[in-house]
Amino acid sequence: MSGATLTSDRNGTASRAYSFDGTNDKITVGSSADFNTIGKLTISAWVYIHANGSAAADAGIVARDEGWAYLRTSFNGKPNFASNSPYQETVSDNVLSREKWHLVVATYDGNTKSIYVNGALDKSQVVGADKLSWGTSGLKIGLEGAGNYFRGKLDDIRFYDRALSAAEVAQLKKLETPPPAIAITSPTAGQTVFENNATLTVALSGLGYHHWHYRVDSAFPASGAAGGTNVAVDNTTAIAGLTPGTRTLHVALVDAAHNLLSPSVTDSVTFTVPQKPLITSHPADRNATVGNQVTFDVNATGTAPLSYQWQKDGVDIGGANTATLTLPNVQLGDSGTYRVKVTNAAGSATSNGALLTVGTVPAIVAHPTDQNASTGSNVTFDANATGTAPLSYQWQKKTGALYSDIAGANAATLTLSNAQLTDSGTYRVLVTSPYGTATSSGALLTVGIAPLFTLQPVDANAAPGSQATFSVEVNGTAPLTYQWQKDGVDINGSTTNT
Repeated sequence: MSGATLTSDRNGTASRAYSFDGTNDKITVGSSADFNTIGKLTISAWVYIHANGSAAADAGIVARDEGWAYLRTSFNGKPNFASNSPYQETVSDNVLSREKWHLVVATYDGNTKSIYVNGALDKSQVVGADKLSWGTSGLKIGLEGAGNYFRGKLDDIRFYDRALSAAEVAQLKKLETPPPAIAITSPTAGQTVFENNATLTVALSGLGYHHWHYRVDSAFPASGAAGGTNVAVDNTTAIAGLTPGTRTLHVALVDAAHNLLSPSVTDSVTFTVPQKPLITSHPADRNATVGNQVTFDVNATGTAPLSYQWQKDGVDIGGANTATLTLPNVQLGDSGTYRVKVTNAAGSATSNGALLTVGTVPAIVAHPTDQNASTGSNVTFDANATGTAPLSYQWQKKTGALYSDIAGANAATLTLSNAQLTDSGTYRVLVTSPYGTATSSGALLTVGIAPLFTLQPVDANAAPGSQATFSVEVNGTAPLTYQWQKDGVDINGSTTNT
């Protein structure tokens, strides 16, 4: 043994074949009289060529030590059965595909050399009698000549002292070919698999297949075209087309035409794909008065368990880990944007932001006051209010027992132009904001007709000590009061119309 190492064979069994590095690895077998035969012969070997081929264009599989005869691959992969003295070689027309096991059988029946690949005749050449000088030296495996090293794996090298028939070669292939098999190793039954990070891995063994396919949920047909997704190389692939729920993966071995083998070789596994969180109802904007309680809610679907994390202005809120966020006794500093991140094993979803605005309720600090007005005059009522903006105003007039809105009266001041008797009544204002409403006291407006003299006092002459009487007649809205004056100065007690 010189460098060659044990490796897995065509069955996938460890340490049952030998690996050769193509540089200096070889196995030497001493000379034996059993090999010193010139005549009919069969050599068979299982051959696996490395992905990069052999460094040498000619690479020995097995040869006599002195180079008299050999079975090798030439032209980077064509089986070659040859001997020296006289020199003669029979070379296959086809190159062995790399990274696959092939059964190569070479026969000489005393007249014809034949090469079989995987049980089928690949090359036959009539060479005549005594055209195989087998020599008497020992054997070299993995090397032919001085430097024609093989790179790959070799297994089950056999010698027969006769030429096997085509039927026997086919039977040898059948007996030595491990049946093809495929088994899903990942995911396993019942495993949780995530739709965006799903990998399918299979164990492949045996020979007689070309590729493998997989299907999600739908089983393969009994025969014919496999359908599904083709995996050309390797035994691991990302899984496309997974959706949340209980899923079943089906795998099958196929031939070069992507048809199922006969009989079919399949496997399947059922597992769970969790649904990522999906928010179905987002928290809504809120306005709140200082000191009140505010609640935000979210509804989400997805595979349990779901976890929640509320945030204010993008920063996690400690302990806020349920579907409902309650803020008791809110203050102005609690204003901001609130959202929640919902997470499960499959991923996360973040809600829309909900704006919370905290403010103070309106308060009337100056109420409108009672007023008397003459018909035709202008009347103004005022109110002053505090509270968090925006503040809106609605003036009302009392009609019977109820107040009614005055159209267009939406400012802090109410002006009544050209007041008439019908404008008399009680007026008030409602001050409203997103945080509440305040109502002013009622202010009484009385509109009347100003006094109008219909009879003026007339001049009078009187003797000293006599009585003089002055009288007036006046129209106007009661009550009317009188104050007589002399030379512009009130006369005490003179408060009637005479």
